[in-house]
Amino acid sequence: MAMLSHEINRFLGNALLDPALLKCIFSNERARALQGYNLGAEERSTILASHARSLSELSRELTLACATPDMADTNAGIDKFYQSLHANDRQPAVHMESIARRILDTLPAQQSFDAVAETEKFAKLKAAS
Repeated sequence: MAMLSHEINRFLGNALLDPALLKCIFSNERARALQGYNLGAEERSTILASHARSLSELSRELTLACATPDMADTNAGIDKFYQSLHANDRQPAVHMESIARRILDTLPAQQSFDAVAETEKFAKLKAAS
């Protein structure tokens, strides 16, 4: 799963709990709603340019635009990949972990994907060949 910055999470959490802030976000006072938050340029521009009509829509847009990959997901994907290989009585090459890690780390953060499902698909394709 991808992670948003601490400041974006603070902004979204405050909007969830503060009806006045939520009203500002979805009105022409959106720029004023961002005051007091130390957001990055990409985060700020994504919020200001958003056409979201709800907090959940805004959250999805921010996740697609600004989230960074979670290393726990990367490691879980690699573990699942190894389990799939071992389940088929195949021994992975020594350098397989570094290759898998480089592939997972180079995927763009703005894409929404299920790393475990993708590694399972890869393992099935590998096993079939």
